[in-house]
Amino acid sequence: MPDWLQLFTLARFGRPLVLFAALYAGLLLIAQGLRLRFSAGGMATRAARIFLLVIPAAALVSFICIATWYAGDKRYYDFAEPTMPSVASMLESGKPLYPPPDAPEQYAHIYGPMAFIPLAVAMRLFGTDLSVTKSVGTAAGILALFLLFVGLKLRAGTRLAAIFTGECAILLLVFRNAAFWSRPDSLELLCVSIGLCAALWRSRAGWIVLGVSAGLLGNLKFSGPLYSLPLFVLFLERADRRRVILAVATAAIVFVLPFVVFRNISFHDYRTWILLSAGNGIDGSTLRQNIEWVLYVMAPLGVALYFSVRQHPLTVLSPPVAISLLIAVCGVAVLAAKPGSGPYHLLPFFPVIAFFTGMQIHHLRFDHDRTSVYLAAVAFTSAAALIALAQQASFVSTVRQIDAIGPIADVTRFSNKHPDAVIQMGYSSDERMTFVRPLVVARSGMYLLDQPAIQEHQLAGVDLPPATLNALRSCTVNYWLIPKHGEPFSAINRYPMTEGRAIFGSDFRRAFFDSYRRSESTEYFDVWACMTAKE
Repeated sequence: MPDWLQLFTLARFGRPLVLFAALYAGLLLIAQGLRLRFSAGGMATRAARIFLLVIPAAALVSFICIATWYAGDKRYYDFAEPTMPSVASMLESGKPLYPPPDAPEQYAHIYGPMAFIPLAVAMRLFGTDLSVTKSVGTAAGILALFLLFVGLKLRAGTRLAAIFTGECAILLLVFRNAAFWSRPDSLELLCVSIGLCAALWRSRAGWIVLGVSAGLLGNLKFSGPLYSLPLFVLFLERADRRRVILAVATAAIVFVLPFVVFRNISFHDYRTWILLSAGNGIDGSTLRQNIEWVLYVMAPLGVALYFSVRQHPLTVLSPPVAISLLIAVCGVAVLAAKPGSGPYHLLPFFPVIAFFTGMQIHHLRFDHDRTSVYLAAVAFTSAAALIALAQQASFVSTVRQIDAIGPIADVTRFSNKHPDAVIQMGYSSDERMTFVRPLVVARSGMYLLDQPAIQEHQLAGVDLPPATLNALRSCTVNYWLIPKHGEPFSAINRYPMTEGRAIFGSDFRRAFFDSYRRSESTEYFDVWACMTAKE
């Protein structure tokens, strides 16, 4: 990736509002210097219109291509992605989805049950191949954009549908693979798109679809009701109160259903982990970044509403819906400021914002304000496109450098050699080498340690319990596969507020070294066998 493009990655820059303002100011100076006139049918207007169609359309195609490529690849990008299918395997095998803090197994996360149930179903139907675990998120992300396009096309025409669906795709690409990874965000994106269609649906069945989508959102993350809030307000304006009440009741039933149907999904334990995580507080720098992203992604809608007020009463987005959307977005921005979170939690709002912006633009006339509007639109799209291009270049190049085929074959060979043994993936300084752990978990039916979860637990003040150490001493696991070139369980917590604390403390490591010895090495892993294990 060129050095100039690296400047626009979120890690290096991450200031979309500043970049947008700088580009707008630069374009305005250029337009004034060249005396460009954005008259109807003028050359500058035609050029801007072509740019605002071609770039979003290219982003939409790119999103589909990159997401499809990533789904078919066996490599994970994010460190928490392998966790999702691993925990889903535990759910599918009947193990607790949320082991209590004092349980030997330490893999509980604060995601809701529906973050894992679709993965468990997909693995039951199509196998545990790593590409299967990634296809769920990819299908959800692409389908969400398809629904947005169809909804806009029916109300504003193909051109505006392509533009604003593409603008949504650009914003999704800014956050690398977050819109199509195996974590809950892609499913939230789909549920919001379905809920939006249902809220606009004139059929009597709309309340059922809206209620189900809202219930699923609540079951993906505890912040789910905020994503549903503007959809319910919109539905309230278009339907009678009885159907709104029925939709709310349906959402409540759908939310409760997994905790009732599945004996291994405990609401009490889920709530325990939520409350523990809530004690982590708010990170000020993350909150600032989230607020800037809120201002940036809401800017086009704000401009459209401004001109709507000047020309005629609002025709699409009423004040109650606009206020509910703003409250919901700000609420998520605050919740997403907890340590380890970030602005990617705003992704589920993007289809709603894109839809209402497109609809407002569809009803507006820009007879006297063409220059500022077109320049602002070009600057907004350019800022998003630059960051998205840098993010995707970094994402694709990083994924292509990850070795997955070798470790997959290595783990498979060792597992086939010891079919009756309990094998687990351990951790060293090379955490990426453990990304193949869903294969080990699925075969062993056990997931004793999830390093991303343990980091979160440690941040919340929960240390590894005595039961976990007893599991080591009693050799519950026959073999640990530890990535080569690193000390077993030597990783440190990546959260800055933990000040580089060891994830696995001295008591844990003492219990491990007292019970296990390195017995052999494979191509990629050191094998640590229980000293009393017999096969």
